Amino acid sequence: MCLGIPVPVTKILEGGFAEVKIGDTEKKINIAMVPDARVGDYLVLHAGFAITIISAEEAEKTYQMLEEIENGKEIKSIFG
Repeated sequence: MCLGIPVPVTKILEGGFAEVKIGDTEKKINIAMVPDARVGDYLVLHAGFAITIISAEEAEKTYQMLEEIENGKEIKSIFG
């Protein structure tokens, strides 16, 4: 199973890269597949590559779901 995580863009870099915040860490990632990404956007990150832009609401729901998984709760509570 592959897992993409939401990350906020903190800086757009040259050459198709951006800096994002993962926890307390800044990481340089490839944004070639999402060239319209801007500072403040949330991206789904997988293996160092941004694969899509999502809303802040979608990112928050995903964070909640990941926290529930980590705490051993059922995922269905997130979706209704």
